[in-house]
Amino acid sequence: MEAIQIIEETFLELEVDLTEALDGLNAKELAWSPVIHANSINFTLWHLSRAEDIWVSNFALNTSDVIERCAQFPKWNIPSEDSGYGYTIEQLTSFPDIPVHELWEYHQSVRRQSLSYLRSLQPADFDYVPTNHKQSRWGRRGYTIGQMFSHLVCELGEHVGHICYLRGLQRGLNK
Repeated sequence: MEAIQIIEETFLELEVDLTEALDGLNAKELAWSPVIHANSINFTLWHLSRAEDIWVSNFALNTSDVIERCAQFPKWNIPSEDSGYGYTIEQLTSFPDIPVHELWEYHQSVRRQSLSYLRSLQPADFDYVPTNHKQSRWGRRGYTIGQMFSHLVCELGEHVGHICYLRGLQRGLNK
């Protein structure tokens, strides 16, 4: 199995888990967090999509973020440079109640771009170190495209797990 297929398969598995975790949740459940300094499902869905957007758009493609082309983004009232990384309690508690279908639409747009880029790569491209990219907010100088995808798969897996856990805290096991 080639690296591209492994990453695609992982994205697909995460997408299935994420879809199941979001299924049937209401606005109150999406905005709930167990304590004031914890992320909600809505926030985590935005953050995981935003992280993927920044990595692929800025680091790999050196282009504008998908979020900047998202029609609903201006009404969310979130600074375009934000990713949620390092948010304060005040920022978490004031995170807007974004309708899940809007977040899902953004997430799907980001994923389409990621898959399109991934499918365009040749094996040697995974060793490429982008040097002309927009400065990543996380300062991963020297990262290769392969390291970026490795990091992204880990981060997305963690956040999808977080969403599944938050659902379970609210609804119980497998509900």
